[in-house]
Amino acid sequence: MKCRCFSRPARTAAWLAISLAAVLGTGCGWGERGTLEGRVTRDGKPLELGAISLEPLPGVAGQVTGGLVQGGAYALSGKAAARPGRYKVRITASPRATGRMVVDPTRPPGSALAPELLDGDVAARYNDQTMLEVEISAGKNVADFAVESK
Repeated sequence: MKCRCFSRPARTAAWLAISLAAVLGTGCGWGERGTLEGRVTRDGKPLELGAISLEPLPGVAGQVTGGLVQGGAYALSGKAAARPGRYKVRITASPRATGRMVVDPTRPPGSALAPELLDGDVAARYNDQTMLEVEISAGKNVADFAVESK
């Protein structure tokens, strides 16, 4: 015998509400993210321009994320926020202009001069061969990194 206490649309709406409440109440991870912010120094001075990336370690249900380092500061929030867990950290520096103009070796002889750029000089142990790690928890996280040039 069917219950005729509520109309079919009312029963459907009630089941949807109960299901949604059950899913949200279980802490399944919807929306659980942790922001990360901090400072990056290179040889004791703020890293002027570079990038920071986080790669989830095995067992972490996160994705690779990252952002810019500008004036020695970074902030990973919004879409760049990470799921809770442990991450490998990679830090790179953008090429720096020396202020000198030099002959561009990619152009024919006699061409215009180009600004001299130095490679982003962060040692490989902070990027390609990084050993840096960080633990992300839901909510706000802060981590500062001190890296060295070559």
